[in-house]
Amino acid sequence: KNQSSSYADLLAWDACQLPFRSNCVDVVVSDLPFGQTCLSSSKLSQVLPLLMNELARVLVPNTGRMVLLCGAYASVVETLVHANQRATAENKNKNETTMIWKLPCQAIFPVNIGGLGAWIVQVQRGGAPAPPSFPRDRVEKLVRRRELVQKMQASNQQKQAKKKPRLQS
Repeated sequence: KNQSSSYADLLAWDACQLPFRSNCVDVVVSDLPFGQTCLSSSKLSQVLPLLMNELARVLVPNTGRMVLLCGAYASVVETLVHANQRATAENKNKNETTMIWKLPCQAIFPVNIGGLGAWIVQVQRGGAPAPPSFPRDRVEKLVRRRELVQKMQASNQQKQAKKKPRLQS
């Protein structure tokens, strides 16, 4: 009997610091946090610029594209518009294409996921160079904050476990 099995490697990467060369990815498909369960909307607004800069870095200019599932498309589009505005302001005196993202988006349409309203946003990468990465200290601060929360949660779980009454024999 010929049995074949398939294996998949699961890797945990920070989406704001992907371990890929620049300009090497053709397509990104992502289910972004909706800002409800995983992140608050204020935290999501901090992460989106970092994420879009990183995706601009790894996507192939002019042909790279991304398809994003999100809870609200407005914040995603706003982030893309701001990236283009920053690139235009920085390249005023240079003779370069200043569109990091080709806007308007190729498609934005609503979907229903088990009764939850969501949006699919399809965007193509423009020809402008990717913006320089956000300061590493900002990303590291977000990571430290996340690690601190995880430590606090673990500590609270240990305290709860100690508080549980023990049965004596």
